[in-house]
Amino acid sequence: MKFNSSTFYYIFSIVLVSIIMGLLYNFYKKTEIEFSKKYSLLKNEYKLVEDVLTNNLLNSNSYIGFEFNNKIILEDTALNKISLINVIKSGNILVYRISDTHCSSCDIAGLKSLVSPNVKIPKDRIIVIGSFYNTKLLASYVFENNIVHKAYNLKQSINIRAEEFNFPYFIVVNKDLEVLSCFFPEKSKPYLTEYYLLGIKHLFDN
Repeated sequence: MKFNSSTFYYIFSIVLVSIIMGLLYNFYKKTEIEFSKKYSLLKNEYKLVEDVLTNNLLNSNSYIGFEFNNKIILEDTALNKISLINVIKSGNILVYRISDTHCSSCDIAGLKSLVSPNVKIPKDRIIVIGSFYNTKLLASYVFENNIVHKAYNLKQSINIRAEEFNFPYFIVVNKDLEVLSCFFPEKSKPYLTEYYLLGIKHLFDN
């Protein structure tokens, strides 16, 4: 049986179109799967960011107005004792709270945010307060992590509820030891911390 040229081209065209359609379908399915994966990742990312911001908003509002005890005594890395109220007497201070019982990488993530070039808060208005077994351990921690801010050890407890979470946090305190702002950083989202630090810059303008 012989095929004329028109029949051959007809069959060839059908086969070619079928192959092309198959390739396009496979490409479509692959693209659809990749889109679904990326959409799922973005959705989870959005949910995490939303949860972080929501929790921070709730916690920040609940701590504003809290007053620290004026009897709190700190110890600097040279083992000198100094009262918290004397450390903060010059004006609003940003405190970064760390502890040897925290997730170490969580504490370090916050320290990295503090030295970001995007942070415009004066270095002399930032202090680190740690809770370590002894102040020599804090001094070693400061050296090992190249901490450029003044650091103090605190052995007595603070009755602010943020301490219960055993997680690092930022807190702005004025000369009356009153809390003006609070933020819990998320180590996997350092840009959120930078947004927070940019947002509180006005508290250190005077």
